[in-house]
Amino acid sequence: MKQRIITASILAAVAIALLALGGVVLAAAIVAIICFAVYEEYSALNKAGHHPLAWPTWAGLALSVPLLAIGGAKLLIPVAIGVALTTLAVIIFRREPKLEDILYSLLPFVSLVLPGMAMLALTAISPKSVQLT
Repeated sequence: MKQRIITASILAAVAIALLALGGVVLAAAIVAIICFAVYEEYSALNKAGHHPLAWPTWAGLALSVPLLAIGGAKLLIPVAIGVALTTLAVIIFRREPKLEDILYSLLPFVSLVLPGMAMLALTAISPKSVQLT
């Protein structure tokens, strides 16, 4: 318990420092955290015996980072639709397609990548005090 409290305190201090720095440093940290979380979720799904399709989520993450920089948050919706349709098409043409494989494949994108990209879009807000809020 003591180790968890110390670790949580250190992580909270790092999170506060990243929020205070903002900008590119915060954006890079958000992308790194999203990548780690998506990897962990796909690993957990594979260990549970499911067969999720991971590459559309990774491609959507890789596409959404530069698209956010170029066009803002409005481009996240086409990326999300593209990831969903690609996942659906690839899994439907498997030898034994299952609805749960489609859902488990989209779960990391919907639960981690989209909220993370929304956080990344918040880093583009110009006054840093509003980002912190």
